[in-house]
Amino acid sequence: RRSVEQLLAAAGLPTADLGTAPDLRFSVAREHGRIVGAIGLERHGAAGLLRSLVVVPEQRGRGVGGALVDALER
Repeated sequence: RRSVEQLLAAAGLPTADLGTAPDLRFSVAREHGRIVGAIGLERHGAAGLLRSLVVVPEQRGRGVGGALVDALER
């Protein structure tokens, strides 16, 4: 989770509540073993809140974010 938190912070996204958010899980995209994107899902009963989609700058525009959203929706 530390690597995801570092990605979020580097992108200027909030990280203060990551340790206290109820039922928050992250999925990641990797390239050559390195995390290049992440997306969080915070569950609230039968509903879910998409949290903090982030993609490293050099991978933006290559479909990483879309693939993360698609995976989350499934």
